[in-house]
Amino acid sequence: PAATPDDPRRDTALVASKRRAVWPDRATVRASYANRAPLSELAPEVLDAYVQWGFVDQLDGTIRLACDPATEAALFASSPTVNGALDAWGHFPNMSVRYCASAGRTTTLPIALFEAAEAVIGPIDWLDTGHFGPLADLDLGERLAREFLLDD
Repeated sequence: PAATPDDPRRDTALVASKRRAVWPDRATVRASYANRAPLSELAPEVLDAYVQWGFVDQLDGTIRLACDPATEAALFASSPTVNGALDAWGHFPNMSVRYCASAGRTTTLPIALFEAAEAVIGPIDWLDTGHFGPLADLDLGERLAREFLLDD
């Protein structure tokens, strides 16, 4: 069912629907995003990659978000349940591959969502980071990947 006025999905969808879709150029996007949370938390290389690959060049010389804000908003609003990702994580216990989950302690998302996820997917590795974790600290990302890949 779609989000109702008192549904938390509505807030996420509303924020997404208000994203600026068209920008004059990548330099303007980069300057704006580098000074606005949470994207300002990204490592410079990651922000550069997002600005390069997350936008599509337009014929008039402007650039447009590759994922239209209305589409992103519709995805948030149409989540089958208020639990959203929690329901998506429901298949984790049946997976036959090894996985790990992490979350930043200072994310702007409700910590209760991650705590509830732990009951479904198992322990979460709580990192002393924000929302983007390894995308904000590339050395941390490399260390976590190496530890996971090399751990028997």
